[in-house]
Order: sequence, then structure tokens, then C-alpha cells
Amino acid sequence: TAVMTFDNYYVNDYKKEGTITWTNTSTANSLSWHREVANGVITAPNGDVWYHTSSKDITQVAGQNTPRVLLDDAFSITGTASTTTPAGISRTATIITPLHKQVSCDHIDQGSVRFQGPNHYALLDFGNGTCDNIATVSINGFTPRTITLP
Repeated sequence: TAVMTFDNYYVNDYKKEGTITWTNTSTANSLSWHREVANGVITAPNGDVWYHTSSKDITQVAGQNTPRVLLDDAFSITGTASTTTPAGISRTATIITPLHKQVSCDHIDQGSVRFQGPNHYALLDFGNGTCDNIATVSINGFTPRTITLP
């Protein structure tokens, strides 16, 4: 287990607080870990505050037999996150279908995430495993729209 806390840490005058804990959950056959963010706080220069928590599990799903070759590695990611805005509005993100990320690809190439706000939800789908920057988003169950990821 490794624990990181922030002590007077700022990025562009935004203060970051909280604790990130990584726990090794590997087995003899699989590399994996759990990442937990607790009491995450971002304070803007004007005093606005955002709160954040998350819990994710990451498992290596390819490349285990070639430890010195990183480009064939791929990972599966599951979990949830939540954020509360300065206005007190909470939003959650839940990985519905495990995200698949190849080291050799710039983008997530498979999986889906549901974003839930107080009045609406969106489903972001990264596709079928093709390494590209294309995804679809559906809001409140309407017909998905294709988007290009940056």
C-alpha cells in the first residue's frame, strides 16, 4: 500500500487536498491495484471549492508475459467517482462496461461510463476495441452522437 497526501500543494493557484491510496491487489497470474481518492478538495483562487472521491480497480489484461515490452500491455479499469461543485450540485461517474486501455493507444478503446447529474444522465461509449479517438455519447437515452476525443 502507498499513500499520498497533499501538503500546501498548488497548481496555477488552485489548492489540492486529500489522500490517494494505492493498494496492490495482484495475484500470481495478474498485476492489479486499487486506487482510492478520499477527501479530495480543490480550492480555486476565488475561494470556490469542489469535493471529489473515487474508487477504481485496474487490472493488467495483456502483456504480462513480456515484462520488458511495455507496448503490448493493456489494462482494464472499473470503478466510480463523484464530484460536488461549489453550488452543491453532485455528479457521479460509474464505469458500466470495463474501460480497456492499451499502452500503445492514446485513447481508451473500449468500455462505457455513465455520468449522472441531478436532472440528466449521459452514457459515453468508447467503442469496440479499435484504437481511435472516436466515441459516442447519449444523453437521457436519446440516440447516441459520435464525438471526436481530443
